[in-house]
Amino acid sequence: MTNGFGATIYIPPKDSAIRLRTAILCTAIVAACIERGSKRSVYDSSSADVMPADASERIIATTLGDDHACALSSYGSAFCWGRHDSWILGADDTSASVVRVAGDRRFSDIAAGSSFTCAVDVEGLAFCWGGGQRGELGGGSYFDVAVEPQPVAGDHRFTTITAGSRHACAIDVAGAAWCWGDNSYGQLGDGSVKYASSPIRVSGGHIFMQLAAGAESNTTCGVTTDGAGFCWGERQAFNNRGPFTRGDSAAERMELVSAGPEKVPTLSRLRVIDPGTDAACALDSRGYVYCWGSNALGQLGLGYPARDTLIPTPSQRVASDEQFVSLSVGDGRACAVSRKSATYCWGSAAGQMLGVKPDDSCGTRLIACARSPALVRDASLTQIALGPHDRICGAGRYSTAPAYCWGRDFKNSSLQVPQPRVVALWQSELAGTQGGR
Repeated sequence: MTNGFGATIYIPPKDSAIRLRTAILCTAIVAACIERGSKRSVYDSSSADVMPADASERIIATTLGDDHACALSSYGSAFCWGRHDSWILGADDTSASVVRVAGDRRFSDIAAGSSFTCAVDVEGLAFCWGGGQRGELGGGSYFDVAVEPQPVAGDHRFTTITAGSRHACAIDVAGAAWCWGDNSYGQLGDGSVKYASSPIRVSGGHIFMQLAAGAESNTTCGVTTDGAGFCWGERQAFNNRGPFTRGDSAAERMELVSAGPEKVPTLSRLRVIDPGTDAACALDSRGYVYCWGSNALGQLGLGYPARDTLIPTPSQRVASDEQFVSLSVGDGRACAVSRKSATYCWGSAAGQMLGVKPDDSCGTRLIACARSPALVRDASLTQIALGPHDRICGAGRYSTAPAYCWGRDFKNSSLQVPQPRVVALWQSELAGTQGGR
């Protein structure tokens, strides 16, 4: 159906009064679902009402949007929490701190954007939900609002998916990359700056095995099956054309837009590239991390106040002997998880948001920072995700502590959670009724 603004609002089968009321409230441009729901903390175990399928279910991935987060379990269930506009969380329930995404689909990957979320199910079909003014939901329409997961247009079978602020990208079973949504800076990779409400193929004919859309940048990066890195979109930190600033005029903006995927020089045998706001990092097959871009807040992780670097330098890897398996880059900071499930973060530690003890003061404003990777205590993780607004989440190693988050509180952004705290995904994770795994 469409609302008074001409926007398509997706209402899933089995309509209910709640679905209809939510859809009416979700108008396109204002996107104002006014129900805020529960005020209970996501960290309060007494508020958790989402139970695991059984004691062996674990969280394998977390992802962060502007004011919400989602997690994927080993059984393919998706959970979301944060701002309780039901069109963001993917379910009508606004009474719980954590909700299970509606439907009986089993997902294999999940990614959160600014005010939307996308996921790939075990059959390779992509679904998105939330609000999208620029085609972020991929259903073929602009100004969409989907209360529950709606299918992405096209006969595609995907293996993995990623989401930036207002765009999403996915890799199909043949290794081709497809993107949709906002394309203001060429982040869809087709060489244009035209929005796309359904998937369009990234140019260049590359065969990818990993993609990452910057959560706080207009950049997308990926790694091909031969270990080469490519980035496209806003030229900020992925090649030697700098600077690290955004153009205001149309002409300035076009100078910062790539014509399609551009190869990241000097690095090879890569597994992961993740673009942040003003720096990017890559993880190679040995488990070592290399960062390039701005180092104003120590986000290159070199251990000393080095200059900004426009291209990665193989001889200057992040100052750690750890071998990492998961990497995420945000606004002025980065984090990685080691093979031993230890978590390290570096860069801006302003407001104790990094979860580590600062070792220096960085920048002209002398912001607390960690110039080299510092151990985050009290969290044993297998995966990590940095999001907007100084939030970090990760998948826990054990079913008794399925997921952790720290940084700004989801319900009250003025509150800080300086150390990792367990997210109440199911009742028993803090009660200790399950054994660790």
